[in-house]
Amino acid sequence: MRIPVAALQMGPCSEDREANVARGIALIKEAARQGARVVVLPEMFNTIFFAVEVMEDFDHFFETVPGPTSDQLGAVAREYGITVIAGISEKSVAGRYYNSVVVIGSDGEISGTYRKTHLPLIISPPERVTYERSYFSPGDLGLPVFEVDGLKIGVLICYDRHFPEAFRTLADRGADFIVVPTGARTWCASWRSGIWECLLRTRAYENGVFIVAANRAGVERGTAYLGDSMVVSPTGGTILARAEQDSLDAVVLAECDLDELTSFRATVPFRRDLRPEIYSRPTN
Repeated sequence: MRIPVAALQMGPCSEDREANVARGIALIKEAARQGARVVVLPEMFNTIFFAVEVMEDFDHFFETVPGPTSDQLGAVAREYGITVIAGISEKSVAGRYYNSVVVIGSDGEISGTYRKTHLPLIISPPERVTYERSYFSPGDLGLPVFEVDGLKIGVLICYDRHFPEAFRTLADRGADFIVVPTGARTWCASWRSGIWECLLRTRAYENGVFIVAANRAGVERGTAYLGDSMVVSPTGGTILARAEQDSLDAVVLAECDLDELTSFRATVPFRRDLRPEIYSRPTN
């Protein structure tokens, strides 16, 4: 069975939430017109990426789930009969702040929420500064696999991609797709795009899953984002489709063949050959 999926690359965003959401919805509709059944928007797609700055007034960047943005995404998901996955800055009913992703089925209903597990805090050098730990609480919903519209989808967010244990956990729990809404920056470093690509291709290959990575692009408030959104197959870590790094609003569409997963996992049985009894994990 072939599933058309799309990574939606956006950037830069403004402080006008409604304008950002409208741009995202326009991309969703374009992807649906091109045949996509699953669409993935970047990390915190409806706001500026405020976590790279120090701000005293930031509550207005957050909203509840369900809330205004998820309601609009649900309406377009229902209208086009597609799965929509999008990054949102979430304020929980308990008043905690999370860097979250909402998963919405083709019926327009929320299938679930993932909250970012790994939160960076980097204060030097200036081009790498991020204050995510100062704004967000660590995710408290674990690493779920969402069964939505007949598909098994795991979610990680940006910095999570540097932790292979998270990918392995989602694969072990049955994920066929792992989507990675992202706000990856360039850091003005020539090797960044190479590491971004190699990591996503390796994670797809070693776990036998399709990876859909939707990133920001362009220069937002002086910060340059990497773009290069892509869809990756596990077979050889092949890139099925990708965006140019400087494409500001782009649909990255690829067909993912679920029969390929079956044959790949049978011929490259990494998970069968795991030796968990001899592996160790750091305790701190």
